[in-house]
Amino acid sequence: MIYIEENEIRIQMFTKILRVSDHCIIVALKNKKVFIEGVRLCITYLEKTEIIIVGEIVLLKFHDLGEIVA
Repeated sequence: MIYIEENEIRIQMFTKILRVSDHCIIVALKNKKVFIEGVRLCITYLEKTEIIIVGEIVLLKFHDLGEIVA
């Protein structure tokens, strides 16, 4: 489940965090990758299966886990 509010994204039931920087966070779900791009991105909450990311979100993309993304 993914919830989006003004400057916050809550992702539940994720499996792995693949990349973290202040401008890009990539999270793996069961069979998708979620790409979050923005400014001053920050993980403010992290549990085993839930994550909350805040910041100025510019782009949100979804890809199948098997896809290669440049």
